[in-house]
Amino acid sequence: MLSTRAPAQVAQSVEQWTEKAFPTPQSALPLSATVIARFWSHVDQSGGPNTCHPWTGALDKDGYGVWSPERGVRSGVHRTALELKIGRRLAAGEEARHVNGCRSRACCNQLHLEPGTHQQNIADREAAGTTQKGERHYKARLTVESVIEARRRAGNETYAAIARDMGVSPKCIAHAVRGDNWKHVTAGALARGEVTVRKARALFGVTRLLGGAS
Repeated sequence: MLSTRAPAQVAQSVEQWTEKAFPTPQSALPLSATVIARFWSHVDQSGGPNTCHPWTGALDKDGYGVWSPERGVRSGVHRTALELKIGRRLAAGEEARHVNGCRSRACCNQLHLEPGTHQQNIADREAAGTTQKGERHYKARLTVESVIEARRRAGNETYAAIARDMGVSPKCIAHAVRGDNWKHVTAGALARGEVTVRKARALFGVTRLLGGAS
């Protein structure tokens, strides 16, 4: 049913509902009550105040929620939720951190979000086990096994020869062999069982991996 109330009354009711449902210092942000209400309408809070509140709208390729507060503007939803919580834009160098054990990149629960630095964000992801590294990274072209093989062969063969056999670029092999990436694949990590590779020890021996013990 269409509302018979005047636009001013509708706007006032939206503002009152927003302030009641989300009592944050959001008035300092350049977002109208209607836009804020639209944002929260895409957040599933049915699990209760302490659970993750997933974004039900669009997600980017990394699993983070995204939305458009206005035409032509695209923003991360966890960032918006945090800015509504603290009542200001995040400053240069600040990032939105998922804290309190939160592992969901689409989470908008303000109890799970705090401002922090990029280094803190990296540490949070490592602690939560959500860092995309190795084969889990969406750009990965190698596997743990092929990295070990490339490092084993690099002492006697060119990067180009190894790359040709593995169907990747010499630059990709160079980064893996030098440890610019795949840094977690080390002799120490294999010995501790943090990186497990079938037959790796039998075939190559963990001490022969480039990178040595971690």
